[in-house]
Parts: sequence; C-alpha cells; structure tokens
Amino acid sequence: MTHCHRAWPMILPSHCAAYGEVDGMREPLLVIAEIQAADRPEVASFAVWDAAGKAGHEATLCSSGALRQALPTSGVCVYYGTVPDDVIDWYGCPVIGLDDLAMILLPQNPRTDLVALAELLNVKVKGTGPTATCERIARLFTALRRRAEALPLPVIYEVATVLQGRRCQSLKRLFDQLLLQRELSAKTGDRHDACSLSEVVPPDQSPACSRPPTPDVLQPLPMEAVDDLLGLGGMFAQAFPMYEFREGQLQMAHGVVDAFNSASHLMVEAGTGTGKSLAYLVPAVQWALLNKTPVVISTNTKNLQSQLFEKDLPLIRSVTGLDFKAALIKGRSNYLCLRKLVYLLDHASFELRIGQHELTASVLVWITQTQTGDLSELSGLDARGSAHYASLLGSSAEECAGRNCPHYRHCFLRRARSKSMAADIVVANHALVFAEMQEKSQAIPPHGYLVLDEAHNLEEAATRHFSIEVSSARLRFLLRRVGRVRTKARTGLLGSFLHQLANRGICPDPAVCSVLEELCQKLNRASETIEQALEPFFGACAGLLPASGGGMRRLQPDIKEGAEWGKVHECEQVLRQKIAVAVETLGSLIERLEDIDAGTLGFNAAFINDFDAMRSGFTEQRDDIAFMLDLDAPGMVFWVEADDRSMHTARLMAAPIDVGDRLHASLYLQKSSIIFTSATLSVRDRYEFLMKRLGLDRIEHGRLHTLNVGSPFDYARQSVLMVPMFLPEPTASDQAYDAALGAFLAKLFRRTRGRGLSLFTSYTMLQKTTAAVRELLHDCPISVLAQGESASREDLTEQFRTDVSSVLMGTHSFWEGVDVVGESLSCVVLARLPFAVFTDPVVAARCEALEAAGQSAFSGFSLPNAVIRFRQGFGRLIRHRKDRGIVIVADRRMMTQRYGHWFRSSVPVPAVKCFDEDAMLDAVEAFLAGE
Repeated sequence: MTHCHRAWPMILPSHCAAYGEVDGMREPLLVIAEIQAADRPEVASFAVWDAAGKAGHEATLCSSGALRQALPTSGVCVYYGTVPDDVIDWYGCPVIGLDDLAMILLPQNPRTDLVALAELLNVKVKGTGPTATCERIARLFTALRRRAEALPLPVIYEVATVLQGRRCQSLKRLFDQLLLQRELSAKTGDRHDACSLSEVVPPDQSPACSRPPTPDVLQPLPMEAVDDLLGLGGMFAQAFPMYEFREGQLQMAHGVVDAFNSASHLMVEAGTGTGKSLAYLVPAVQWALLNKTPVVISTNTKNLQSQLFEKDLPLIRSVTGLDFKAALIKGRSNYLCLRKLVYLLDHASFELRIGQHELTASVLVWITQTQTGDLSELSGLDARGSAHYASLLGSSAEECAGRNCPHYRHCFLRRARSKSMAADIVVANHALVFAEMQEKSQAIPPHGYLVLDEAHNLEEAATRHFSIEVSSARLRFLLRRVGRVRTKARTGLLGSFLHQLANRGICPDPAVCSVLEELCQKLNRASETIEQALEPFFGACAGLLPASGGGMRRLQPDIKEGAEWGKVHECEQVLRQKIAVAVETLGSLIERLEDIDAGTLGFNAAFINDFDAMRSGFTEQRDDIAFMLDLDAPGMVFWVEADDRSMHTARLMAAPIDVGDRLHASLYLQKSSIIFTSATLSVRDRYEFLMKRLGLDRIEHGRLHTLNVGSPFDYARQSVLMVPMFLPEPTASDQAYDAALGAFLAKLFRRTRGRGLSLFTSYTMLQKTTAAVRELLHDCPISVLAQGESASREDLTEQFRTDVSSVLMGTHSFWEGVDVVGESLSCVVLARLPFAVFTDPVVAARCEALEAAGQSAFSGFSLPNAVIRFRQGFGRLIRHRKDRGIVIVADRRMMTQRYGHWFRSSVPVPAVKCFDEDAMLDAVEAFLAGE
C-alpha cells in the first residue's frame, strides 16, 4: 500500500443548491437529443438545439450522417441518448453525455433518465416535443455543471486527473476547464495545492466510548411497558389514526420480554404482516435503556439492516420519545478506505479497468457528500462486475494500519465502530456476530442480549462464514498489494517503499538502504515467481473437475490415487516454495525496519505494519493450501469448483459439515438471551428440524422456548394456489419442460397483464425461460425483467414495483426478501419445488452424515429445507391486508408424489389441481378481476 504524499487539510462537505436555468452560461451550448419517431421507432433521428438561441428557437431534426456537421468548434455540446462514435470523438468542443456527467456528480442517484434527473434537480420545462426535451437537457446540464463548480478544488483536480482514455476525454476537458477557472478566480490565500488531494472528510469527533459496565443485577422489564406502546390504545395507536392493532405482534413482544427477563432463548415464528420488527425492537429498546446494556439486532441481509435502522428505529423514536442511541454496523469491507483510494489514484493507469475511471471520479465526488463511507450508497457499484472494483476501495484487516494510518482521524470504519460501541441498539449482520465468536470484537459492544432475524438462514450464513477458500484471485490480491518494480513503473507497497528509500525517508545510512533495496528486489522476484506458479497450480486444480463439464467436484481421500492429483501435488509444492521465499523476505524486511526504529519514535511503523500484513496474508494462504490438500480434517467437506473469475482455473473450498456444536459452544452458551425469529422457522408446525441443524437441541432443558404467532392475513379470501397438471414433470426432459413452461408463462402474463414474479431454482432454467417468454411477448407491452442481466437486485425490484405491466424472473435471493405491496405483484410462479442440488458437496456431506446416523437424508434434510424455501417463495405474494393474488406451482410433483403433502400442508390455502390450460387461465383472469 502506498504512503501518499498528499496533504489533506479539512474541507467540509459541500451542500450545493440545485439550479435549473440555462442563462449564465459562459460559452455556447449545443444540445443533441436522440429522438425516435412514433411511426418508425426503429429509426433514430436527432434533435439539435442551440441553447444560446433566442426565445422560441426550435430544435432542428437531422440524421446521424448530418449530425457531425452541426457540431461547433467552441463551447460545449451535451447529448442524451446514443450518438455515433464520430460525434463523441469530435476534436472541437467537448461532447459530453448527460448521463455520464450525472453518474459522476450524483453518485448516490441510481437513475439518470431525464424525468428522474429533472425531479432531483428541480428542473421544470413546460411543453413536450424535441425542443422541450433539448431545453430540459440544457437546464439539467447547467445544474450539474454548477454542482461541479461547487466541488472542493482538490476534488476537481483529482477528477480531472483520473479521467483518462478516449471514453473520458470530453469529461476530462470539462473538469480541466473548471479547474482552470477556479484557480484563476481563487484568492492567493484561499488556493489549494493542486498537486495534493485535500481531506474532504471531516475528522471523527465522536468521544471515546465510555460505556459503564452492565449491572450485576438486571431489572425485569414490566409487561405493561410494551402494552403501553403496542397494545390497544397504546402510543402507536394514538399516533396513527389508521393504525391496526395486531394481536400476534403484541404476543411476540410479550415473548421477547419473557425471554429477556428470564435469561432464556426464544424461537418465534411470526408470519407475514405480524409486524415482527417492531415486536422485538420495542422491548429491545426498553430493555437497553432500563438496564443500560446494549442489545444487538442481527440480520442476514443488508436490506433488512437498512429497513430497521432507517425506518423502524426512527419510527419508535418519533412515536415514543425514547432517547436511545442506535448504530448500524457492517463488515469492514463495506466501508471506503481513504488510504486505498489514495493508492488507487496514484496507480490509476495500472489498477483501473475500462469504465472504472468514471466510477472513481464519482467516488471522489461522493466523499464530499457521505457521512458514513458505506460503499452501498454508491449507485455505480450496483452494476454487474463491480465486486472487483469494490475490493479495491473497501477496508481490509490485512491492509489496515490502525493508528499508524495518516487518515486514521478521518477513517469511516473507525467512525462506524465508535458509534456502534456506544450505542444502545446495534443493527449488525450474522457474519459480524459469527466473527465475534472467534475473537474479541472491535465492531460490536460486549452484549448478552441478541436478536437473530431471518434466522432460517443461520445455517447457511454460518457455513459461509466458517468456510475456507483458496483461489488465484486471493493470491493475486496479495501480489497486487505488494506491487511491482519495473523499469517504467513502481507500484504498490514496494513502489512506495522504494520511493521513500531513495529520498532517505527510511534510513539515512546508505549501507542499510542498499540492503533494504536488495531485499525489495528479492521480494519483487519472489512475487513474479508466485504469479508464474499460480496458473499451473490452479489449472491443475481445474483438471480435477468432471470431464462432462460439471462445475464442481467433491474431494475425498481416494482422489489422491488418480494421476490428476499427482499434477496438483507437484504444482502445489512449487507454489508453496515460492510463497515461502516471499514470507522469509518479508520477515527480513520487517526485522531490518524494526532495528532502524529501535530507540526512535517509530517513523517506519506504517511500513512495518504493511509488510507484516503481507507476511500474514501469504502465510495464511500457504497454510490453507496445505490444509485443503490434506483432505483429512474431521467434520469438514472439501471440493473444487470452476472459478468464474478466471478462465481455465478452479478454486479449492472447504466448509464445516455441522455448525451446531460451534454455535452452541461459542454463541448460545455465551449469551443471556437470544431471540431467533423468522416467518419460516417451522416445518409442519414443528421446530425440530432447525433446532437440530442449528444446535439448539443442545441447549439445556428449560432455557429454550418456542412461539408461533401466525399471520393476520385472510389468505383464504386474498389468495388462490393453483397447480397446472398439464405441464410435464420437471424430472422429465429438461428441454421439454422448459419449452412448455415458457409457453405457459407467456400466456399467463398476457392474462395477468404483467404483474408477475417467477421464481426459479437455477440460472440456466431462468435464462432459457426468460428468452422464450420475451420472444412470445414481443408484441405485448410487458417488460420482462430478469436477474443477472444488468441491474442490481434492488434496482430490479424497484423497476418491477413501479412498472405495473412488468414481470420479474428471479432465482435464489428473490425467493425471499422481495417486498412488493399492491397491484404490481398479483401472481407468483414457483417454477419447481426448491430442492437443493443433491450434487452440491455440502448437501451431499450433510446427507451422508444423517444416513450414517441412521436417519433419512431426504426426510431429515432435503425435504424440510425445500419446505422452508417453498414457504418463503409463497410469502412473496401477500404483503398487505388489501393485497390479492395467485400463487402457481408449476411442478405437479406437489400433487403426485407422496412427499407433496409436506408442501401442501405448509401453506394456508388448499392447492387446486388444474387440468385444462384455458380453463385455468380464465380462472386466473377472473380472480384478479375480483369475480
């Protein structure tokens, strides 16, 4: 990691007013808008409008061929839509895309269409047609430009610097112009050093956490305290005239109070519509204030985290007047690391890929606005393939210099953790709770009271957290941080260290500097040899995959007898030897620097920390490789899977077969009270399945209680469950089933006029069916949205919610957490019963463990898991008392197989067999029409 030379004095975030006027432009402005003719939508023409023209000046329509002739040689040209490349590459004035500029200057705004931008920037233009469209674009551009002018000068400088390449040349010219104007107009005493990025993030002013210790004797929370808020005539009922009292909510809140008061654990199933968030948040807040002890709320998804922190907790505060501190805390990788951002700016040409220069510019603007540094605020990171870029910015334990970091006082992660440690209510996630089990937490305050929402996902979350991965991506990440020493460029930690060394910033003794430089060269050579060894090793791992093209294979001891394993072992020896050289060299560098710092103020502490982090990272990877290839750790399952991030390579994985014992010993026994809650904890009205899977059956008798408060919805009136028996079974020819399902869905969505959510169990099935449905609906004004194509899950859900005539095709994560109230979601289709893939190594290992214990793997694991997922999918339909709709299970095995009654009995309405397609579609249409 580089040690930046930038001086960062404080500049507070700018809060710019939105402007919507064209006047005041200092140079000519030409507007180009792509216009599609109503009679020939496939042919695009362009409206050209001179914003400096007189009132009443009309836009001129021209073809793409004539467009370039309209471009001026001075001023600015702004366009919206798709224009020819020869226009974008115009050598005269800057030709700027409005949406490109909006992405940079409005980094938290996910929409860049004209309507959304006009609403956000308060731009109002009367009329319709090409001229009005062009004027709207001009006014939006002016508003955006004024936002850019108001940015701190160092941010303008860095934006202009990072915008490199053909795609960015016009944007760069714009910011270069702004930079020149600002520098010329700045007073001598107000000017900033344009060669340094100023610190636009205010320092953390939070006082050090001085939480008093939890009292030895805790006061019981009176049940009346909850009744006064959530009961009939309580504060919530008084605050909202249309408030609906929910018996199940109050019943659940009483259960939480009982568990807290008796220091016991509670499993509580609260159906959709119960209001379970308030049912546990209200007593949690009251308990925390009464006993001056924090309560931690943990979720499986960031969406629910945000809902609790941004909606539910503020609601409790406003209604009740309770004065409590709440904090939202995520894993450290979710927070921007200022040190890594500086490194990225210093090495943009080496680190950034195509399209990431503009994204980095938006990050620079964003740090003038954000109060949290939470990367999820950046709309640009929603795009597919942004995970790699986010890893370049997110904080990581290995790279964190702590108090030795020059940006420590401005650190977003430190700020979030300070708030968390001082809070009464901490909204966290399962991964952080599991991390606390392994070591003392720096993110969550010591606590004895915990609420685990979305608890049906605990086994999966724990498995993911305790898994081990060895991949080329992880090792390349370490190599990138170490950096390279080349003739024309020095990057990463090595580049920064050698720069300081050359300037005698490390040690004044030339002899010592010579030794240090030699060690750096040795580390550089070691890094190069490690990189050369990666492809052979991980390529050999890919050779273990099935010849049939399967993307995954379980690794068991007998695989060592095959020739493919010999190749893996041979390449592993080479790779581990190369890593050992790097570890040894890093150790020598650390020892030399520690000797230099002995008896001083420790000027090289940051470099020592960085080199030590590199050594720990390489050591961990070396040990993980050895652990993986031994294949003999009890209680673990090992496998190899194709690496979708790298062609012709694979990654090695390991995961615990059972997480129950670990959770019981390190979590359940350590907490006074844990509330496990979800809408789907039971299977056939019993809790034994999840109890066994999560180790809850190990809890001493009398300390764990269960509760089911049901749902307030009238499912018999609001919903119908149909099973089309005319479709083939999914176990038949996949091609036949996919074709039949696609044809049926197209007919169904014509009758429902969109308004449908289809849930699949695999991406392959989703993609095939989506293609078929789109083709069959090409003449119908129905938008077919599909997971994995471009937009994020949140954006897809929002598009589906706002576009009533759309359908959404999703898999995996869409089976739960999608909350669409109203007409937009009137039909849910479950394409198949959601059984886990039996070839999955973790599933196979868990099934084998049950069989070895004399239990049925199917009825003891596969079937109950599928029922819980099925219930989650069914629950997407009815989200409000006024909702009305249909669930269609396009898998007739639910009615024909013996295990079908498990699914039928798990939902609150009877399943209706449909043998005739036309009759079924008529019934669907009639029900949705209210007949």
